[in-house]
Amino acid sequence: MSKFTTEDITEITQAVISNIKENFFLVPLTKNFDFRKESDFIDYVIFETANYFQVSKDLLISTTKVKVAGFDYSYSQIRYIIMKLCRVVPERPISYPTIAESLKLKNHTSIMYGVRMCNDHL
Repeated sequence: MSKFTTEDITEITQAVISNIKENFFLVPLTKNFDFRKESDFIDYVIFETANYFQVSKDLLISTTKVKVAGFDYSYSQIRYIIMKLCRVVPERPISYPTIAESLKLKNHTSIMYGVRMCNDHL
């Protein structure tokens, strides 16, 4: 599994966070997202991350681990970034079980692992 460089993570998170903040703070009720709901916020993080990587949102919430075409990392690594963003962007971190449910994962420990992987290895 290739690793993201610090520059990669910074670039990705800044691009996604910028889009989230622009839409979250300026027009929170457009594009069918109500950011007062945690599930809508997670969906929007997934949406913006999918747009950044130019991949299908469905692939990001699947269990596939294949490499992303044109990039040197896998869908699971991108999901780790989504998990991390859901924990650090909101004023109050979104709970692990809520993130797991939105990403269609078995349980909250998968999210805990993903956030740890993002911190330690990406």
